[in-house]
Amino acid sequence: MAPSNAKSANEDVFEFVRKSEEAVLEVGRRWAETLSDFVPAEVPLAREMTKQVLEFLEELLKIQRDFAEQVFDETTKAATKTAKAAKKTTKAAKKTTKAATKTAKAVAKKARAPRATKRAPAKRAPAKRPAAKTAAARR
Repeated sequence: MAPSNAKSANEDVFEFVRKSEEAVLEVGRRWAETLSDFVPAEVPLAREMTKQVLEFLEELLKIQRDFAEQVFDETTKAATKTAKAAKKTTKAAKKTTKAATKTAKAVAKKARAPRATKRAPAKRAPAKRPAAKTAAARR
């Protein structure tokens, strides 16, 4: 169901087309009246020409409709491909993020893990021995 403003817009377009057609018909009538004094009216010829013009316009409209449908189809295909590619990229990014998070947690756990063996006690510096007295100091 079309929104009410769309219906209003459609009605406006239809009214415009009706008024335009009436104006064209009025011009045609006046033109025919003016020419009737100079050229004999051949109604069958005019009807045939009108028929040919309308057939031409119908074909033109069909071609334009086909083109518009092709544009829509191609646009839809492109949008679908883009959406699929985006979904695939998002899935890959999630997988990469999950793997990176797992690796980071493992590294953090390893850094916090207690050591399996005890540390060896720190070595003490050797005690200083008193310097040997020299001969001069002994006297």
